[in-house]
Amino acid sequence: DSIDKRVEEMRRIVEASPEDSFLLWHDLENERHAIKKALPDVVDIYGSMDYDLREQRVIDFSNGKIRLFATFPRTWSDFDWQYL
Repeated sequence: DSIDKRVEEMRRIVEASPEDSFLLWHDLENERHAIKKALPDVVDIYGSMDYDLREQRVIDFSNGKIRLFATFPRTWSDFDWQYL
């Protein structure tokens, strides 16, 4: 399955750089779940999540408190970055 191969490659890249932060894009819910399964420390946001919680997670990632952050590009674009 293509998702499994892509997520495995993502995991390999992430694990090769343990000091770096990563923004992990996904387009499908199945991808988000596969990412979370492969890397349990991933923090994610998704459309039906409470907006305040989504916002706090984005702020935390922006401030370096979260190393691995998974999101759907459209969910990420909901935020006005000039105010964070």
